[in-house]
Amino acid sequence: KVQTTLAGGDTVFFGTGTWRDVYLVPPGGTASDKTLYACSSFVQGIAHLWGSQQITGWTVYSGNVYQASFTAGSNCWQAQEAIKCLAQDDSLLKWEATLGAVNAAGEYFHNTTTDVVYAWAYGGGDPDGYDMEGSCHPVFDFVDNGSSHVTVWGFDLRYGKQGIVVFCNDCGVTPDSILISHCNISGVGHNDWDNPSCVIWLWNADVTNGSVGITVQACSISNFWDPYGYDHGGGVVLYGSINAVIESCYVDGRGRGNDGIYFKS
Repeated sequence: KVQTTLAGGDTVFFGTGTWRDVYLVPPGGTASDKTLYACSSFVQGIAHLWGSQQITGWTVYSGNVYQASFTAGSNCWQAQEAIKCLAQDDSLLKWEATLGAVNAAGEYFHNTTTDVVYAWAYGGGDPDGYDMEGSCHPVFDFVDNGSSHVTVWGFDLRYGKQGIVVFCNDCGVTPDSILISHCNISGVGHNDWDNPSCVIWLWNADVTNGSVGITVQACSISNFWDPYGYDHGGGVVLYGSINAVIESCYVDGRGRGNDGIYFKS
């Protein structure tokens, strides 16, 4: 309902609790009348906006590998409708391109033809004993409409494919005057390309057409998956940036070999 009824300059509050399979394409506001998404209590991190669906009903496939159904919705992002972010109690699993490659704990494969996910859980055993969250899209998508003058405040934003908050600089209209403030942003994955990052401004272009007027302020950013093991994932990745500000944020990429903050030409 929020997606279909919100207009530029409106304010939408999310209450305390966990909202799953969240996919928002913000309408743009104006300099004097911004579009605002905020936690209704104005307390950071108690309204949870997750891009994931909870996956349950796991059964043994073979050995330590279990299987469960997952039907991708209409919001799945990019050409492939596969889950590219799977978390087990907030620990990210590694995506594999084939079922046969799932041969160790912490790995999974999503067969989009049969809508079945196969996973070998960390610690082994039945994944139904854990909270398994799978995502095939970001939470906030600024790619499709290039909206400007939007503020996002106070959420726990979690689990996204490619990114959790995603922008684009050569997709038509370049967003401007975007504020992401007092949010906890974590849990992003992809396969082996496109720099999966919690906040990402996609694709390089001439620097004069790069990211303009984005501020990420007082946020905690963590748990981003680097499929290569080096320099292909990040907390914040911005291409061709102009007037981009990362202010008073905590960024934790330990153990992944990632870039915490990466300004990329």
